[in-house]
Amino acid sequence: MKDNKIRKYDKYGWFVRFACSILRLWTPKPQLIIEGEIPSNSIIIANHAGAAGPIYITLFFPGILVPWSAYQMSGNYKERWNYLYYVFYRQKKKYGKLASLFLATIFGLVSKLLYDGMRVIPTYPDPRFRKTIKLTSEHLDAGNHVLVFPEDSSDGYVEVAEKYMAGFAVSAISHFKRTGYVVPITPVFADRKSKILVIGKSTTIKELLDKNMDRNRIAHFFLDRTAELAIIAQKENLEIT
Repeated sequence: MKDNKIRKYDKYGWFVRFACSILRLWTPKPQLIIEGEIPSNSIIIANHAGAAGPIYITLFFPGILVPWSAYQMSGNYKERWNYLYYVFYRQKKKYGKLASLFLATIFGLVSKLLYDGMRVIPTYPDPRFRKTIKLTSEHLDAGNHVLVFPEDSSDGYVEVAEKYMAGFAVSAISHFKRTGYVVPITPVFADRKSKILVIGKSTTIKELLDKNMDRNRIAHFFLDRTAELAIIAQKENLEIT
């Protein structure tokens, strides 16, 4: 019988490890800037940067990450293909029909192995989001990092996000109230072009709640923090060049 119990993970599934080993062959290792200690089980907030951000962070973040992703990508092939073609490639990436058709068909095939190997947590735009909160809590309980890309990408991706959705804050608040664990939230900015990965100092959800921040203000707080990390990356890139 397959063991579905969530536990502390020290490696990805075999297909993810294989894919990462291939990608690292032609992906230059970035300069890693870390502002502070990274807690063992925290929510990691990062910029999406199109398709590059999730891949880049997975390759080079110093730890195993369990990401959130659109629930369609945890469905069957047709559901994955429809999301990839109509939403990800056409709507968000602004690709043409032919390129979107090709990429959705290919990635729709391998995405099941990738997503299973990363133990992806599906996210929902409706009351089923309770499942996301539950799974996130279970991963935090087990000691895993949970990776969230909260950028509002409904009209496409930008280099520095202009709005963060508050789902990660809702999840952190729920976990804190349930367990008393203060839930560190760690901002990350990935700049693949400049080959820089900045990991910011963690802030706990309790610190923010003590300042009477609600979920939307918490989301905006981390939006600003990520923008600050982008400035650090830009400055470092200017010094290098």
